[in-house]
Amino acid sequence: MTTKTLSKLHDEAEDLGYTPDTPEFEKALCALKVSRCKELQGVHECKDCKAYEHCDLVREYLLDLRFPTRRNR
Repeated sequence: MTTKTLSKLHDEAEDLGYTPDTPEFEKALCALKVSRCKELQGVHECKDCKAYEHCDLVREYLLDLRFPTRRNR
């Protein structure tokens, strides 16, 4: 993703009420990145993407879903 796109996602997370540099913000930003990436790749689910097996972004996202408090440490 481009710097401009990442900046927009950062602003969108702030607009949703998340405070930057908090675990909640990072989780929301990650979810927004995944959503945008799926749009760019033209897939409905990450597992349908050709890069799924090697994607660090989806790994972080799935860890956030599985272990909601992991970034709070």
